Amino acid sequence: MKKQCVILLCVFALFVVLCPGSSFAKDQKYAVNAGGWGVLGLDLEAFVRAVEFETLLSDNLSILGRISALDYDYDESRYEEDGDGIGLGAGVRYYFSGSGLKQGCYLGGSLEFWDVEYDFQEYTRFGEGDLKAVNVSAEVGYRIMFNDNIGIVPNARLGNFFTFDEDCNYSNGQSCGDNSELGLYLVLGVLFTFAF
Repeated sequence: MKKQCVILLCVFALFVVLCPGSSFAKDQKYAVNAGGWGVLGLDLEAFVRAVEFETLLSDNLSILGRISALDYDYDESRYEEDGDGIGLGAGVRYYFSGSGLKQGCYLGGSLEFWDVEYDFQEYTRFGEGDLKAVNVSAEVGYRIMFNDNIGIVPNARLGNFFTFDEDCNYSNGQSCGDNSELGLYLVLGVLFTFAF
């Protein structure tokens, strides 16, 4: 997981360093967003760290590319699962204010492809698995700018992981079928944004 975080920070730093100083105008067309989403529940703790590159298509509409890292722990009395993974995806956001990346409420959606590895314990048996999944999500958020370039974006995401390939085995080599608890979720988060 530390390696994933280092990769995400390096990608963010690369975008910031490569931004030309002359492009810091009042009419921002691009943004680099970095942050995460999390959930704490009775039997689930999950956190996603992400770096996004967002570009305006019009005053109301933007598209984005995202790289994400997932870390989760699921623990109910008879089943425990601990996993992490990497996701790559694209999304779209509609800004109601018509002021683009300056400030305002938006609705958005994204499609991501995930590669997740997990360990589990079921009663006295344990094993590991890996899966490939498509994550479809909708989000609502509000862009708050502190100046022309720096701001935060609090938001909420509702989505679902649709697994299309899973390999799960108990420690003795016996297959355990489709075992992962990844599925429907609602998360809250905040992104730090740098618009240029």
